[in-house]
Amino acid sequence: NERYRGKTVLVTGAASGIGRAIAFAAAREGAGLILGDVQVDRLADTAAELRAAGAAVYYSRCDISRTSDVDELVRRGSDETGPV
Repeated sequence: NERYRGKTVLVTGAASGIGRAIAFAAAREGAGLILGDVQVDRLADTAAELRAAGAAVYYSRCDISRTSDVDELVRRGSDETGPV
């Protein structure tokens, strides 16, 4: 089932834990992904694994306590993978 085919999902905290699990679940459902986290090295590893599995992924460092970080993540990610 690919109920998110053609859609883009934004996931913060995507480098580990629940955020990472959500990213993989959305990818299995066909979603493009915009991923953010403050742990950039772990986030890059997550993005690489998702890309290897065939997902379209944009990722960037994002501190969700900073509105400017979130705005930038959404703007740049939407340019790469489509609107959220």
